[in-house]
Amino acid sequence: MKQFYLPNTTETQYVKTNGGSVSLSKFFGELQNLVTLLGHEGGKLSPSIYDTAQVLRFAPPDEGVEPALEWLLKHQESDGGWGNPLAPFMRDVPTLVTILALHQYNSQGRFNDAIQCGLEFLKRQNEQWEDFSVEDLLVGVELILPKLVEEAVQNKLNISIQPYLKLSQLGAEKRKLIQNLKVIRGTPAAFSWESWGEVPHQTLLDPIYSVGNSPSATAVWISKAQTLGNHSHISDSRNYLRLASGATGLEIPGVVPFAWPIDRFEQSFAQYALAIGGLLTHPSLEAAVTKQVDNLFKALTPYGMPFTDYFIPDLDDTAASIVVFRTLAKEVRGEVLRVFKHHSGYFTYPGEFHASTTAHARAVHALGLLEKEEGIQAQAVLLRFQNANGIWPGDKWHKSWLYSTSHMLYALHTSPHLTAVERGLAKLVEAQKEDGGWGMGRYSTTAETAYVMLALHFYKKQNPFIEQGYQRAKKWLLHNIYRQPTPHENLWIGKELFKPYRIDRAFELTALLQAFL
Repeated sequence: MKQFYLPNTTETQYVKTNGGSVSLSKFFGELQNLVTLLGHEGGKLSPSIYDTAQVLRFAPPDEGVEPALEWLLKHQESDGGWGNPLAPFMRDVPTLVTILALHQYNSQGRFNDAIQCGLEFLKRQNEQWEDFSVEDLLVGVELILPKLVEEAVQNKLNISIQPYLKLSQLGAEKRKLIQNLKVIRGTPAAFSWESWGEVPHQTLLDPIYSVGNSPSATAVWISKAQTLGNHSHISDSRNYLRLASGATGLEIPGVVPFAWPIDRFEQSFAQYALAIGGLLTHPSLEAAVTKQVDNLFKALTPYGMPFTDYFIPDLDDTAASIVVFRTLAKEVRGEVLRVFKHHSGYFTYPGEFHASTTAHARAVHALGLLEKEEGIQAQAVLLRFQNANGIWPGDKWHKSWLYSTSHMLYALHTSPHLTAVERGLAKLVEAQKEDGGWGMGRYSTTAETAYVMLALHFYKKQNPFIEQGYQRAKKWLLHNIYRQPTPHENLWIGKELFKPYRIDRAFELTALLQAFL
């Protein structure tokens, strides 16, 4: 039988479970340490199959490629492909690029079986590319995948461009937009430079000698610069790749994340989680939060907040940081959010093909803290994204509908649109698994359970039907808070599905602590 001792916040708080007694101060201590480390060493995130394979192909580490090749082989799925089976359209890129990397180092035929299984997997994938939605795609895939297919054909691998013609047409449209850009450095075009760039101009390099904060783009730049004999800054760019590799925590040379650094993203989104859960002003976290927020506030420009100082600002980080700043009564001008206004909605980056559901949610939330009446009026925009069955589907930046629906409900917690809110809440409650958690796949995950719990907490007093499910979730999260996530829990969308470790951990700890306070 679980018992709770909840004295005032200056005393020790305990949760007794079947496994013994757990002090809430332990969780506060972990969260305080996490806040202190936000942005440290550029952030922490999961390794990328795609970017690792590209680094091995174009800028292999001096220490050798064997450990990274073994890591790639370890992540081949039982169906022959690479990438999360929960996201079929997001698997061709990591699969094909890994095949190309293995083919390059297959001098003795030792990778023949892995390559053949991968190619057979891609053939089974062909039919889905006849009809797809842009909402199903990875970042830059309309540029990246046709380029990889072209390289595979050149390497005489058994693959055809035919299934990808519709995607190639989308890529041609994107290339036209890129050709009209006056500045490339630090833009989404630079982030996918490996898929369209030809001449390795030094002007592409940012102050940390990366191309678009992208390990894969930087690796291709290094290769092209070496081919042309332009050796200036190659060693600096190689050092960037070594530093980026450190963000994975694996200590395997050449294994890198999909982007680095992500310091402002980490600072803004993790503290956004605290703001949602009411912990941003908690006395136990005050010193750490104050230092982080002061640092983050200095990074806010008249054009918004970037995910790192070397990239252009985006709506998502701008809106998340505004929520943090306004929660702590820091003054922010409303014009900074209007930079991203487009008709009745918002864009995350200029030139994008489709809008982000959750970026809209954060923007409306932020707007409500800047200009209350305008924010309430803008909430109607969010209803356009809701499906007929009541959910808000997976977003362009996150695969899980549980994430997007929860974030919409965060933004709508002051909304007069009660019917839409109630339909969304009902779908979340309905989707709860027997064990008490939530997950878009077969199993519950700590991160998705945390997203949903934070949403339900806003509404459970007015909606008694939520309480029982909330209590079951609280019990599940407590018992699983230290369970290690698997790669199948990488649900954030970049060039590959990834997991920003500190951000998801902030959601988990915040949801758990909020449930017991």
